[in-house]
Amino acid sequence: MEKKHFQSSFDYTFFNLKLDTTWLGRDFTLVDEIDSSNSFLMNSDSQIKANGAVLMAEKQLAGKGRFDRTWFSSKFENLTFSILINDEELLSLDPIVFSFGAIVAVSKALESQYQVKNGIKWPNDLLSDGKKICGVLSERTFIGDRIEKLVIGIGLNVNQTNFQGEYSIQPTSVAKEINSSVSREKLLAEILNEFEELISRSEGTTSLVIKEWKQRCPYLGDSIGIKQNENTEYGIFADVEEDGTLVLRQKDKLLKFNYGDVSLIL
Repeated sequence: MEKKHFQSSFDYTFFNLKLDTTWLGRDFTLVDEIDSSNSFLMNSDSQIKANGAVLMAEKQLAGKGRFDRTWFSSKFENLTFSILINDEELLSLDPIVFSFGAIVAVSKALESQYQVKNGIKWPNDLLSDGKKICGVLSERTFIGDRIEKLVIGIGLNVNQTNFQGEYSIQPTSVAKEINSSVSREKLLAEILNEFEELISRSEGTTSLVIKEWKQRCPYLGDSIGIKQNENTEYGIFADVEEDGTLVLRQKDKLLKFNYGDVSLIL
């Protein structure tokens, strides 16, 4: 259901035509500006309740990434949206299916629709020619020990070609990579199509998602750094286990890092 009340270049009818999902994105809300789509859906007062609902904002005033980093995006040019998962059966799945599966879905959509060469940087960034094109942030709320809801935020640079400010990784966009503007509606629909299909094929386990994630990560086997707080360890990116743990090989020993706690340095 479309719920926009402002002028936007986003064509909901065309998006809906391209959407081939059963539940993901079938409840769709497009807003002009918002502090953070993730924060809005995480709030217990949010009126968006449907499982698989997508909240897209043309501009996020306080868009965020991991470790509370700020995500900047030009209005009307990109895809900045969040997905709500609150179905009890889906919440019983390992969160890896969603947090790692989301970036796999974006990677596959970019490749299939626009032949954009890309690679996943552990755990949730997508790079094209070494430049950042997309980031994913997953967050959860709990009631006691039970997960109440899972929110997956995705920020994808689509048609923006100028990036101001300082960045730890140089940004790029789909338009910059293919030298042409693209349909945000078609791309968003394809991301959601890929994501729902991957969740279905995972059959409740992380093995398929991690396998496809590793196939799309070009840095396995490379020398990398892993930063945790003020400490950095260096070694060979040996593996990602099925629980999302990164394995770093240092000569005769293996170090393991949880995906939520550290950053990878290329």
